[in-house]
Amino acid sequence: MKRSYLLYLLNIAFVCGFLQESAAQVGVNTGTSIEPGAAFEVRSTDKGILIPRVTLTGSDDNTTITPAPSTGLFVYNTTKAGSGATMVEPGFYYYDGAVWRRLFNEGYSIKFDQTAEVRATKNPCNCYSTNYVDITGLNSGVLTPPFSGTYQIITKAYMTAGDNLMTNSDGSVQGSMSLWMDTNNSGTFTKISEQYLTSSSKRIGGANYNYLGQAGTIVYNIDLDANNTYTFKVRGREWYQANSNNSNTPSWFGKNTSGYAGANGVNDAQYGEMTITLVNQN
Repeated sequence: MKRSYLLYLLNIAFVCGFLQESAAQVGVNTGTSIEPGAAFEVRSTDKGILIPRVTLTGSDDNTTITPAPSTGLFVYNTTKAGSGATMVEPGFYYYDGAVWRRLFNEGYSIKFDQTAEVRATKNPCNCYSTNYVDITGLNSGVLTPPFSGTYQIITKAYMTAGDNLMTNSDGSVQGSMSLWMDTNNSGTFTKISEQYLTSSSKRIGGANYNYLGQAGTIVYNIDLDANNTYTFKVRGREWYQANSNNSNTPSWFGKNTSGYAGANGVNDAQYGEMTITLVNQN
């Protein structure tokens, strides 16, 4: 009787020890070995792991998972839902304790460079102008975003004053660079941002130092939808000038620098650029 009781206790102890060991690591189709650093391991040469598929209502959804999502929870969202900053699309998401975060794809960035100098236009009376000119090369063409999300558009452009008209004083111009957008190839562009620019031509020690271009930068964040198309372009506008050329020869946006002293043939040092970069994927 004592022997049977002892064997019974030994069997219980063996089973408990086995369960504890099994609880520490779980293997599927791993044979008798599991990688020592893995709590859970699956082996297959022709199968994958199917993550639970759910329908989130937005990145702030805390009701679809019941009773509540746990920090670190991993799911595959099956549908597009929400709007703006809370929009979600089909893909893998994890819960960070407050909102659902998507696992990013390879990201996206595209760059456009100015390809030629552009002369401004202004009124014959040398007064304030409302005429915008497109800056050559700083046009995205019709663009379809690869992912819905927040994109950052960074544009840089130069404005350059012309020759001094009088030899006893400096010349100056003022104007602006601006970013414009068209949605779904409508043919109508809307100005979404504008940045002040100024430039001068100097008279120093009896010598003229013309075409002293100054750069401006626009940084603009915008939500884009992968189901729409967009066109972005950069434009310039001369507002006013004093002692700089005349009404028939206004200022430049991106002057060819090949003729500058010391340029050594560099012709695009005052040319602008535009980049469009995905910064937050829905």
